[in-house]
Amino acid sequence: MKNIKGQYELQNSASSTPGAPLTGYITGDTLLKLGNYNPRELAGLTNTFQYKHFSLRFLIDGRIGGTMVSGTEMNLSFSGITQNTLPYRQGGLTFTGVDINGAPVTQSITAQQFWQTASGQRYGVGQFFAYNATSFRLREFSLGYDIPIKNTTIIKSLRFSAVARNLFWIYRGSSTLNIPGIGTRKMWFDPDVANGNGVFQGVEYGAIPSTRTLGFNLKANF
Repeated sequence: MKNIKGQYELQNSASSTPGAPLTGYITGDTLLKLGNYNPRELAGLTNTFQYKHFSLRFLIDGRIGGTMVSGTEMNLSFSGITQNTLPYRQGGLTFTGVDINGAPVTQSITAQQFWQTASGQRYGVGQFFAYNATSFRLREFSLGYDIPIKNTTIIKSLRFSAVARNLFWIYRGSSTLNIPGIGTRKMWFDPDVANGNGVFQGVEYGAIPSTRTLGFNLKANF
């Protein structure tokens, strides 16, 4: 979206959408690397606290680094379904940049013109939908109680626990591109379940949300 001088490249009055981004699909430029989907590091922290008959355990883990592209957002943005497409529906989105010849472009566009240019429906410009996949969550949490029992030859100990997984996000990365007038967006998908398959790596498309589970556990030692 930017040229070598750091200016935004926009379509000029000769196009059907003057003021919209001048993308590589329009100019025919060579595709560029957005990043590597692999995280630089994987990290985790777990601890257990014990007080009399009670015990509390938690696990926080996550990934640092990596870039992923949301194909779902790309598709839905074309039709104006995502929340990010709500501003500027009546116009007024002005990037202020230059055309391919370096001439100033100051025309305003609507949200529809911008998002449809960026998304191309299903096969748009990945830069607009790329996210820093850094994320941390409370992966596991359990609260247990050791039930006092008399010493018997059958049951040595008995513990009742409440157990939860994937309770909430502590941190999620944002879109790598700060779009003027729109800003950055928080990563909405779970990079652990949205990593594509085969040679289609680093691209989320139609991924289901991660599952939060809540349950109880009764453990008896004999």
